[in-house]
Amino acid sequence: MPQHLALIVLVDVNAALKAGALEDNIYLLDNMSLLGSENEGTGNLVTAVNGTCWCDGSQADEQVLNWLPYSLGRDTVSGPPPLTPVITDITGEAVDQQIIYPAQYGSPDLVTDGWYWSASVDTSHHGTFSYTLEIELHRPVKRGRTHTWEPVHMSYGSRIRIESKMRRNGFTKADTAMLPIAAGGSSPPYPYPQPYPEPTESRSRG
Repeated sequence: MPQHLALIVLVDVNAALKAGALEDNIYLLDNMSLLGSENEGTGNLVTAVNGTCWCDGSQADEQVLNWLPYSLGRDTVSGPPPLTPVITDITGEAVDQQIIYPAQYGSPDLVTDGWYWSASVDTSHHGTFSYTLEIELHRPVKRGRTHTWEPVHMSYGSRIRIESKMRRNGFTKADTAMLPIAAGGSSPPYPYPQPYPEPTESRSRG
Protein backbone atom coordinates (compact mmCIF):
# COMPACT_ATOMS: atom_id res chain seq x y z
CA MET A 1 0.00 0.00 0.00
CA PRO A 2 1.43 3.45 -0.86
CA GLN A 3 2.89 5.46 1.99
CA HIS A 4 2.25 9.21 1.88
CA LEU A 5 5.15 11.46 2.88
CA ALA A 6 4.56 15.11 3.76
CA LEU A 7 7.15 17.75 2.84
CA ILE A 8 6.63 21.15 4.45
CA VAL A 9 8.05 24.02 2.38
CA LEU A 10 8.31 27.01 4.73
CA VAL A 11 9.36 30.27 3.06
CA ASP A 12 10.31 33.56 4.69
CA VAL A 13 8.54 35.43 1.92
CA ASN A 14 9.58 38.98 2.77
CA ALA A 15 13.23 38.04 3.25
CA ALA A 16 13.23 36.09 -0.03
CA LEU A 17 11.67 39.01 -1.91
CA LYS A 18 14.20 41.40 -0.42
CA ALA A 19 17.13 39.14 -1.28
CA GLY A 20 15.73 38.13 -4.65
CA ALA A 21 16.43 34.46 -3.88
CA LEU A 22 15.18 31.56 -1.78
CA GLU A 23 18.64 30.57 -0.50
CA ASP A 24 18.81 31.04 3.30
CA ASN A 25 15.10 31.94 3.27
CA ILE A 26 13.51 28.51 2.87
CA TYR A 27 13.14 25.69 5.41
CA LEU A 28 12.17 22.13 4.49
CA LEU A 29 10.80 19.46 6.82
CA ASP A 30 9.32 15.99 6.31
CA ASN A 31 7.90 13.14 8.38
CA MET A 32 10.71 10.67 7.60
CA SER A 33 13.38 11.80 10.06
CA LEU A 34 13.18 8.52 11.99
CA LEU A 35 13.90 6.62 8.79
CA GLY A 36 16.94 8.60 7.76
CA SER A 37 16.02 12.04 6.39
CA GLU A 38 18.85 14.51 6.89
CA ASN A 39 19.08 18.24 7.66
CA GLU A 40 15.49 18.65 8.83
CA GLY A 41 14.37 22.25 9.13
CA THR A 42 17.05 23.62 6.81
CA GLY A 43 17.32 24.39 3.12
CA ASN A 44 19.44 21.26 2.61
CA LEU A 45 16.87 18.57 3.41
CA VAL A 46 17.48 15.12 1.97
CA THR A 47 14.21 13.17 2.20
CA ALA A 48 14.57 9.45 2.89
CA VAL A 49 12.21 7.21 0.92
CA ASN A 50 11.75 3.48 1.50
CA GLY A 51 12.72 1.53 -1.59
CA THR A 52 11.42 -1.98 -2.27
CA CYS A 53 11.55 -4.16 -5.38
CA TRP A 54 10.80 -7.70 -6.47
CA CYS A 55 13.56 -10.16 -7.34
CA ASP A 56 13.21 -9.25 -11.03
CA GLY A 57 13.93 -5.59 -10.21
CA SER A 58 10.38 -4.30 -10.73
CA GLN A 59 8.74 -1.96 -8.25
CA ALA A 60 7.17 -3.74 -5.29
CA ASP A 61 5.76 -0.75 -3.45
CA GLU A 62 5.07 2.91 -4.14
CA GLN A 63 5.70 5.97 -2.04
CA VAL A 64 3.90 9.29 -2.56
CA LEU A 65 5.43 12.71 -1.85
CA ASN A 66 3.15 15.64 -0.96
CA TRP A 67 4.57 19.20 -0.91
CA LEU A 68 2.81 21.68 1.39
CA PRO A 69 4.03 25.32 1.11
CA TYR A 70 3.58 27.86 3.91
CA SER A 71 4.77 31.42 4.53
CA LEU A 72 6.19 33.15 7.59
CA GLY A 73 6.89 36.77 8.53
CA ARG A 74 5.26 40.02 7.48
CA ASP A 75 6.51 43.31 6.06
CA THR A 76 5.50 45.70 8.84
CA VAL A 77 3.16 45.60 11.79
CA SER A 78 0.49 47.37 9.77
CA GLY A 79 1.39 45.95 6.38
CA PRO A 80 -0.41 43.07 4.66
CA PRO A 81 0.64 39.55 5.66
CA PRO A 82 2.50 37.66 2.91
CA LEU A 83 0.54 35.33 0.70
CA THR A 84 1.23 31.61 0.81
CA PRO A 85 3.92 30.58 -1.69
CA VAL A 86 2.60 28.69 -4.71
CA ILE A 87 4.44 25.75 -6.24
CA THR A 88 3.95 26.03 -10.00
CA ASP A 89 6.06 23.09 -11.21
CA ILE A 90 8.51 20.36 -10.16
CA THR A 91 11.38 19.60 -12.53
CA GLY A 92 14.94 18.31 -12.51
CA GLU A 93 16.92 15.07 -12.43
CA ALA A 94 14.38 12.97 -10.53
CA VAL A 95 11.67 13.91 -13.04
CA ASP A 96 13.85 13.52 -16.15
CA GLN A 97 14.98 10.04 -15.05
CA GLN A 98 11.39 9.02 -14.24
CA ILE A 99 12.13 8.53 -10.57
CA ILE A 100 9.19 10.70 -9.52
CA TYR A 101 5.99 11.54 -11.41
CA PRO A 102 4.76 14.93 -10.14
CA ALA A 103 1.31 16.37 -10.82
CA GLN A 104 -1.02 18.98 -9.36
CA TYR A 105 -4.22 17.91 -7.63
CA GLY A 106 -7.27 19.59 -6.17
CA SER A 107 -7.45 19.95 -2.40
CA PRO A 108 -10.09 21.14 0.09
CA ASP A 109 -7.32 22.99 1.97
CA LEU A 110 -7.84 26.70 1.27
CA VAL A 111 -4.35 27.50 2.61
CA THR A 112 -2.98 26.18 -0.68
CA ASP A 113 -5.74 27.87 -2.72
CA GLY A 114 -7.37 24.50 -3.31
CA TRP A 115 -4.34 22.91 -5.02
CA TYR A 116 -1.27 20.92 -4.01
CA TRP A 117 1.59 19.08 -5.71
CA SER A 118 2.11 15.36 -5.29
CA ALA A 119 4.39 12.76 -6.88
CA SER A 120 4.53 9.00 -6.92
CA VAL A 121 8.03 7.53 -6.54
CA ASP A 122 9.48 4.59 -8.45
CA THR A 123 11.05 2.87 -5.44
CA SER A 124 12.87 0.23 -7.50
CA HIS A 125 15.61 2.82 -8.18
CA HIS A 126 17.96 3.31 -5.25
CA GLY A 127 20.18 6.35 -4.75
CA THR A 128 20.04 10.12 -4.28
CA PHE A 129 18.23 12.24 -6.86
CA SER A 130 17.77 16.01 -7.11
CA TYR A 131 14.66 17.93 -8.10
CA THR A 132 13.72 21.60 -8.45
CA LEU A 133 10.71 23.38 -7.01
CA GLU A 134 9.40 26.25 -9.12
CA ILE A 135 7.85 28.66 -6.61
CA GLU A 136 5.80 31.79 -7.11
CA LEU A 137 5.87 34.47 -4.43
CA HIS A 138 3.79 37.63 -4.36
CA ARG A 139 5.18 41.09 -3.68
CA PRO A 140 2.74 43.64 -2.21
CA VAL A 141 2.58 46.78 -4.34
CA LYS A 142 0.64 49.81 -3.16
CA ARG A 143 -1.14 51.76 -5.85
CA GLY A 144 -3.06 54.66 -4.45
CA ARG A 145 -5.13 53.42 -1.56
CA THR A 146 -5.13 49.78 -2.60
CA HIS A 147 -2.61 46.97 -2.46
CA THR A 148 -2.01 44.63 -5.37
CA TRP A 149 0.17 41.53 -5.55
CA GLU A 150 2.96 41.24 -8.10
CA PRO A 151 4.06 37.63 -8.88
CA VAL A 152 7.76 36.82 -8.50
CA HIS A 153 9.09 33.47 -9.75
CA MET A 154 11.96 31.67 -8.00
CA SER A 155 13.50 28.18 -8.10
CA TYR A 156 14.96 25.98 -5.39
CA GLY A 157 16.59 22.55 -5.48
CA SER A 158 16.21 19.68 -3.02
CA ARG A 159 16.93 15.94 -2.95
CA ILE A 160 15.40 12.58 -2.16
CA ARG A 161 17.29 9.41 -1.24
CA ILE A 162 15.61 6.11 -2.04
CA GLU A 163 16.79 3.49 0.42
CA SER A 164 17.26 -0.22 -0.21
CA LYS A 165 16.68 -1.05 3.46
CA MET A 166 13.66 -3.09 4.49
CA ARG A 167 10.77 -1.22 6.06
CA ARG A 168 10.18 -1.79 9.75
CA ASN A 169 7.14 -1.58 11.96
CA GLY A 170 7.27 1.74 13.83
CA PHE A 171 5.89 0.16 17.01
CA THR A 172 7.57 -3.24 17.23
CA LYS A 173 10.64 -2.44 15.06
CA ALA A 174 10.02 -5.79 13.35
CA ASP A 175 10.35 -6.23 9.61
CA THR A 176 7.10 -5.57 7.76
CA ALA A 177 8.44 -6.92 4.47
CA MET A 178 11.28 -9.16 3.43
CA LEU A 179 12.08 -7.57 0.07
CA PRO A 180 13.97 -7.74 -2.19
CA ILE A 181 13.96 -11.53 -2.50
CA ALA A 182 17.23 -12.94 -3.80
CA ALA A 183 17.02 -14.29 -7.36
CA GLY A 184 16.52 -18.03 -7.42
CA GLY A 185 15.86 -18.18 -3.70
CA SER A 186 12.77 -18.64 -1.64
CA SER A 187 11.23 -16.03 0.58
CA PRO A 188 12.48 -16.06 4.20
CA PRO A 189 10.19 -17.58 6.83
CA TYR A 190 7.54 -15.19 8.03
CA PRO A 191 5.58 -15.66 11.26
CA TYR A 192 2.15 -16.02 9.72
CA PRO A 193 -0.51 -17.30 12.18
CA GLN A 194 -0.89 -21.06 12.25
CA PRO A 195 -4.25 -22.44 11.08
CA TYR A 196 -6.87 -23.02 13.73
CA PRO A 197 -7.28 -26.65 14.88
CA GLU A 198 -10.17 -28.63 13.49
CA PRO A 199 -13.31 -28.38 15.69
CA THR A 200 -14.05 -31.41 17.86
CA GLU A 201 -17.47 -32.90 18.45
CA SER A 202 -19.14 -31.73 21.62
CA ARG A 203 -20.01 -34.29 24.23
CA SER A 204 -23.66 -35.22 24.50
CA ARG A 205 -25.36 -34.75 27.77
CA GLY A 206 -26.92 -37.76 29.31
